[in-house]
Amino acid sequence: MKTRFYTPEAERFFPICPKTVGFDELQVLRKRPQGLGINQLMLVNKGNGILELGCKRYELNPGDMFFLKMGEPHAYYGTTADFSTSWLTFCGQGVEPLLSYYGVGSSLVITARHYGTFGQKLSSFCKVFNSNIGIPSLMSMVYDCVVSFFDDAFRSEI
Repeated sequence: MKTRFYTPEAERFFPICPKTVGFDELQVLRKRPQGLGINQLMLVNKGNGILELGCKRYELNPGDMFFLKMGEPHAYYGTTADFSTSWLTFCGQGVEPLLSYYGVGSSLVITARHYGTFGQKLSSFCKVFNSNIGIPSLMSMVYDCVVSFFDDAFRSEI
């Protein structure tokens, strides 16, 4: 996992700020009865797992994606030894307006077992996250990555 910190000015200026990112890492049990203090997007790369959101339980397979809204209780874990995920955590004043645009009021799971540009953009983002890339470029990339997640989640199949 890679983590990045910003000045308070940067966090106020940009609509979405990335905090942590991980790509194709073996996933250990995460149980958060109080939720997480930040929003998170996840992609299942390999293996199988379970996501618990409130009273609901979802089986996870490669290609499934999910969004965990800040403060919502959840748990996820592998049911196979090779369960791996990629993820991005983010915050910012632009998060709620973006969620409102997509009509997202709470955490959600997309079990279509495919994704479009989100996986590619997340991979590219992971490669530059801790590089010397300028903050404006990084913030533009994270916004593009988050939008691609929701575009993939809500696209209509042809």
